[in-house]
Amino acid sequence: VAIDPARIAVSGFSDGATYALSIGTANPQLFSTVIALSPGPAFTNTYNKQQRVFISHGKNDQVLPYSNTRGIVTRLRSKGMPIQFEDFDGRHEIPDEIRDKSIRFFLNRPSAS
Repeated sequence: VAIDPARIAVSGFSDGATYALSIGTANPQLFSTVIALSPGPAFTNTYNKQQRVFISHGKNDQVLPYSNTRGIVTRLRSKGMPIQFEDFDGRHEIPDEIRDKSIRFFLNRPSAS
């Protein structure tokens, strides 16, 4: 089956976000877009400046530390990857606004704000 990689994303929340971030950035030829909502520590040695990455995290997350995500964002940006990072005043959750922003990001549409 012919699949257009430009229309494929990998996404997840919590441990799923950690996995999406790790496998997605390691395989930019398969996933043009990575969406990680409240990830834990993710590991990658692949940095593709063409790949689109959306990361969000609640500042008061009681499950996975917000500080880990700040570190991930800093590391990816230092390698030249364009990252859209959305933090929010919340816990280990996906607020409606963040969900909507991540979907618009995937569809490559500007925010409605």
